[in-house]
Amino acid sequence: MTTQKHPTVPRRGFIATSAILLATEALSPVLAWARATSTESPHGGRRDSTGFEDDPVVTSVTATFDTTTNDKDHDTLLDVAVSNDKGTLIANKTGIGGHWNDHSTNSVVLDVKNALRKSETPAGSVRLDIHPNGNDKWEFNYHIDITYADGSVTERHWDGKVLAQDNATTSDSWSGH
Repeated sequence: MTTQKHPTVPRRGFIATSAILLATEALSPVLAWARATSTESPHGGRRDSTGFEDDPVVTSVTATFDTTTNDKDHDTLLDVAVSNDKGTLIANKTGIGGHWNDHSTNSVVLDVKNALRKSETPAGSVRLDIHPNGNDKWEFNYHIDITYADGSVTERHWDGKVLAQDNATTSDSWSGH
């Protein structure tokens, strides 16, 4: 009586299949990363065909003030608030002090409160409030830079602004990116 041996081909097939499964399992984090980076951003947006997010989130907001012919006194505090057109606060900073000389430029990085998507910020407003200690009249131009996760920036500029103890608030708005 002859004993029949198992053919070696299925055995080699089993070994080859096992090796492929082990390699796939070892590479699965790499493959998952490659899939994610090809279509999703770390900020939850989708990437377009160029690799940039199609709807990135706000990562920073900066207000830059160009004092013209009348300085801001050292004891006058400034509050800045930037909101979208729905009234959602994007970023703000309160109690900004310091003397800002005539013909000087001062930038303030605001605190991001809501990392809204670019599609949620097509329009919005800036509110500036001063809290002078006594009398102060400040004349200035300013701009706001809203930076998004894909590196794009929305910049809005306003000129000829004046704040004083009897006119301590101003609001400006923008529309369109």
